[in-house]
Amino acid sequence: MAAGRSPQRNSSSITALLALCWAAVTAPKDSDPPTQDGGMTWRWNPDAITLSLFESTLAEKELKKETIRFIAMKFQIWKTMKSMLFLNLEMSKCELKSAFIFMDDVKHVLICSSSRIELGDVTPHNIKQLKRLNQVIFPVSYNDKFYKDVLEVGELAKLAYFNDIAVGAVCCRVDHSQNQKRLYIMTLGCLAPYRRLGIGTKMLNHVLNICEKDGTFDNIYLHVQISNESAIDFYRKFGFEIIETKKNYYKRIEPADAHVLQKNLKAPCLGQNADVQKTDN
Repeated sequence: MAAGRSPQRNSSSITALLALCWAAVTAPKDSDPPTQDGGMTWRWNPDAITLSLFESTLAEKELKKETIRFIAMKFQIWKTMKSMLFLNLEMSKCELKSAFIFMDDVKHVLICSSSRIELGDVTPHNIKQLKRLNQVIFPVSYNDKFYKDVLEVGELAKLAYFNDIAVGAVCCRVDHSQNQKRLYIMTLGCLAPYRRLGIGTKMLNHVLNICEKDGTFDNIYLHVQISNESAIDFYRKFGFEIIETKKNYYKRIEPADAHVLQKNLKAPCLGQNADVQKTDN
C-alpha cells in the first residue's frame, strides 16, 4: 500500500479556515483597531482562533497555525474570504462549497510560498514516528517485522519533514523475482493536510534517483487500493502503469482489490513473463 486513503477534501483544514473567519467577527478593542466591512466589525483575534483549533496531530495543528498566520498577512485574500462567507448569506450550497475549495487552495498557495521539505533517515530513535505516521495515513497496519526490516534498508526508507515536522514517509525494499531486480514501494504517503505540497513528489523522486544511480533495477512497482484514484493519478504522472489487479489483496479493508502499478526502467526481454507475483507488505 503506497498511498493514503481514498481522496476527499480534508475537513480539518476547512475547520481551521472556518474558525479563522468566525473568530474574526468579534467586538472591537482599543488595541488592534477593527475594520468596517459590509456593516460588520472585523478584528484579528488569534486567541479565539487558536482555542477553536480542532484536536488533531501536532503536524496538523502546526499547519493550521501557519495557515492562519499566512492568511492574516494577506489582507486582500482575507477580505475575499470574508465576503464569500458573510456578505452573501444567500449563497447556494454549490457556491458555499466553491468558497471552501477556494480557501483550501489559498492555503496551499500560501503555505507553499514559505516551506522547507527535507528527507531524513529512519533510525531506532525515530521509528516510533514512522509507526504513528503509518497508523494515521494508511488504512492497513504493519507488524513489527515490517519496522525491523525498514531499519535495514538504509536510503530506501526516509521520513519526510515539512518545516522540521515529520509529516510523511517512504519505505521500499529490493525484490528479486521473475529473474529480475525490482524495487517494491511498500509505503509512500503523507498526512492529509500536507498533500499537494510536493512532499510525495520529493519522496518518489528520491526513490527514482536511487534506481537511476544504481542502474541495475529492471522496474519499480507497488500496490494501490483500486478506489484510491488520486494515488493512481499521481503515479501515472511518473510513468507508472496498471499492469494487473489483485483480487482480495487486502484482508480487512474495502474495497479489498488492489492495482499493481509498475514503471519499467529497462526494456523487458521478449517472451518475459509479465505477471507480477503478489508480495506481502
